[in-house]
Amino acid sequence: MRPEIEAAVEAGKIASDLMDSSSGGEFSDAESKSSDSDIVTEVDRSCQESIISMLSDRFPESGFLAEEDEVNSSGNPIWIIDPIDGTLNFSTGFPYFCSSIGVEESGQVIGGAVASPQSALGEYYFAHQGNGAFRCQLSESPEQGSRISVSDSGISGGRIALDFSKESLQSGALIRVTPI
Repeated sequence: MRPEIEAAVEAGKIASDLMDSSSGGEFSDAESKSSDSDIVTEVDRSCQESIISMLSDRFPESGFLAEEDEVNSSGNPIWIIDPIDGTLNFSTGFPYFCSSIGVEESGQVIGGAVASPQSALGEYYFAHQGNGAFRCQLSESPEQGSRISVSDSGISGGRIALDFSKESLQSGALIRVTPI
């Protein structure tokens, strides 16, 4: 695995730990950005700062495109970061959120990682150009991951059922997905 992808996985896990240590709290610090449902919290900023710090140490020539602040986007590689993808879900305790980190080198996206903390799905995903995409539990190393494959089934024959009610969260039946 390329060092950039290993770093994206590690940075995602760092952000996951920060989200876990803050989940379930009150987010009176949440600020609206473009609308009431587009918010930012101090946890977003803390995750972003930790991700950028770690990646900058490892790749000093890096540039960054990050959601929460204007950051230097010149450099190579360029990291594309959403520190908490699903901040509204995170801030309300709905367990579907993650940290998303992509990496571009010389104008080409080469891969990235998505990490969902234990308080959400407890998984991470990573992909790198030419080598496929993989899914792992947070406790697993990338080598233990399972390859994600593309289904031959068309979406027209598929069905997805979602239940976002509080009752389903409280009963432990978060979401039922019918396989396509």
